[in-house]
Amino acid sequence: MTEFKFSYETRSLIVGIILLVLVGLASEPVKNFKPVNTIKRAVLEPEKFSGVKFFRLGEIIEPAEVTPTKNEEIIRSPKSSPLGVNFQVNKCSGYLNQFLTFAPPLAPPVGGCPKPDLSALAPTLPANQVCLEFIATIPACTTPLEFPRRNGEQASTLSPNCQNFIKEEFNYNACFDTHRHDPDFLLPEWRVYE
Repeated sequence: MTEFKFSYETRSLIVGIILLVLVGLASEPVKNFKPVNTIKRAVLEPEKFSGVKFFRLGEIIEPAEVTPTKNEEIIRSPKSSPLGVNFQVNKCSGYLNQFLTFAPPLAPPVGGCPKPDLSALAPTLPANQVCLEFIATIPACTTPLEFPRRNGEQASTLSPNCQNFIKEEFNYNACFDTHRHDPDFLLPEWRVYE
């Protein structure tokens, strides 16, 4: 039987490579770590960057240093951020696809963005039955830009109360204001731009 003898540096490098292979074979892939190799050893170091977790459109966003957790995915883009900053995706982010371009597009959570609370319309029911029927046709994570009209008429078939409700509630900022404190508001995905 042949006996192999390795120097300390060689053994450390081999152990480091084996650890990297074992991490690669793990049932749950490590998405946000990058290997940092030296001549003597291999170390897994968490990635750091500046970004924001919570943001409203139209407000100045002050980024801070971020170290994502092992369960958070980082999607990198060589382009500049449509928001001007790296950010964590949230359950209202799907609204942003309508007016901004993301590559790849922001995926809304399963079931889509949260629907607005319709209780504000309750005092005016049943007069707002047409409004409720229109709201039921609005796709998830979409801000309606037009309201239904009768053929050849300028006025909408929806009441002014209904139109105002839709304008105020079916958008990113309204969704953010309503749901930012939900325990499941932040999704495990970061968008990082160059």
